[in-house]
Amino acid sequence: MQKITANTAYPFSIAVDQFDDLYVTSLTNVAVDDPNGNSLFSILYSTGSQVFSIAIGGATDYALTNSQIAWGSGSVALRTGVLQANPYANFIPGLPTQEPVGSACAANGLCWFDDTVSQTVTLIHTLGGGATTNRLQYTPTGIAYDPLTNRLYVADPFHNAIQVYNASTLAFQKTLT
Repeated sequence: MQKITANTAYPFSIAVDQFDDLYVTSLTNVAVDDPNGNSLFSILYSTGSQVFSIAIGGATDYALTNSQIAWGSGSVALRTGVLQANPYANFIPGLPTQEPVGSACAANGLCWFDDTVSQTVTLIHTLGGGATTNRLQYTPTGIAYDPLTNRLYVADPFHNAIQVYNASTLAFQKTLT
């Protein structure tokens, strides 16, 4: 069993990378612990903005959201001893978010964000820019990517459902209830 050694008070989101490193967002910070007990910790916000989600797509691809912005790319890999400490440097320009809550990433630099206020899901390429946005008929509250099926799963709590989309095009595929 892996013990979380970094500051993890009031955790919001977790992710695991290809090395079994555990990432935990907790109010204003992100912490990373590896299976050997090594730990990194970084305060991302001093203003009290909450880090809602973290997604790891590969060794250098990640996405984070807080109550107002979304950002991604760069290195957060524990194995290299680097933890992103300034998310504003990687803010994704033009991303139409008002309150991003969920994020997901693929190993190729693609990341997805859902937004509860604007009721959207957005696909971006964190390294090259460009965005595709799909307006939804519900309030999304969580998101997951399945690389085996190239599907994006979006939580729709008000309809007691999971909505499924093609991850590359954001085309709707089906509803799971």
